[in-house]
Amino acid sequence: MNSKSPLLSLVLTVSVCTSIASAEEVSVESTPDQPTIAHQILDLEAEASEVTDKHYETLESILSDAELLFANNEMLAKTTSQNEAIRSLASIGQLLARRGFRLRLGVKSFAEMLTPRSDRYGRIYYEYDCDTSSLLYVSIGQRLGLPISFVESKIPGSTVNHNFVRWDFGNSTGIDWDTNGRFVRRPAVVGKFYGRSFSPKRLLAYAYFMRGKTWDEQGSPLKSIEDYRRASEIDPGHPRPANNLAWMYVSNREVQEVMEFSEALEYAQRSLETDRDPNILDTLACTIAEGGDFSQAITLEYEALRMTNSREYANRLSGFRRQMTYLQQQGR
Repeated sequence: MNSKSPLLSLVLTVSVCTSIASAEEVSVESTPDQPTIAHQILDLEAEASEVTDKHYETLESILSDAELLFANNEMLAKTTSQNEAIRSLASIGQLLARRGFRLRLGVKSFAEMLTPRSDRYGRIYYEYDCDTSSLLYVSIGQRLGLPISFVESKIPGSTVNHNFVRWDFGNSTGIDWDTNGRFVRRPAVVGKFYGRSFSPKRLLAYAYFMRGKTWDEQGSPLKSIEDYRRASEIDPGHPRPANNLAWMYVSNREVQEVMEFSEALEYAQRSLETDRDPNILDTLACTIAEGGDFSQAITLEYEALRMTNSREYANRLSGFRRQMTYLQQQGR
């Protein structure tokens, strides 16, 4: 008895098409002489952490494998229907699985994703999470001329951000694909920022945002805020770089020496305009408290607390009622 392969079953049984919103061109073809977003990210990361020739070689090997896969499979060259797009996305996922890529939440950089590890049996594997794997899919799409774009969303009912990719059909529709689990997602909710396909320009801003987090984790706040500023300048609609800038002002005396209160307040307010998230409300409340308006800080913190019932926010609210800023509450 003949049986269908898992990939063929997926293609035959799943058909999802979602309306998308994008203000700019979302994909750009790459060649070996024209770097993908993955190459650009590695170049940026090299200034903040260890990036070796081996990382670039691994990336090129993955891209070459993808080129060979699509060149040898006529079905993957056809991308005019939903099922064909799903087949192509699933094939990329299977390629990465064969290369030993495994999901681990919290992978902090592209170089970390491309760093080989070995299990107890000596088998080589790599680890990825949602943004690094999605950026790798986009890079494969750029090299092959496939309409794959990067998307950021909020997990429904939570404050957690999640990244995935979209196969754009060019007629305001597309297939949303979760790179973590390698499955077709339900259509994303499209807002001012979330749920929209990233343009190449917005991808570059995200790369600076990633490096800003790396600098922060390394204890280099001044370098971190420079990257967050650059990300926010390139993509002013992205709430996270702006929110991080305001939070670094609130939580770091060194940053307060080089950033004015008015700048931090502008970043916090801009972030909230895009995403009325409890974390962002908390950041704005803490920023306003730094300016001495504890009444408004209490109002905002209470709103954040009602959304999450967080003990941390409850403690912060108590501190604001005692006319204490975030740093004063931390004893700093």
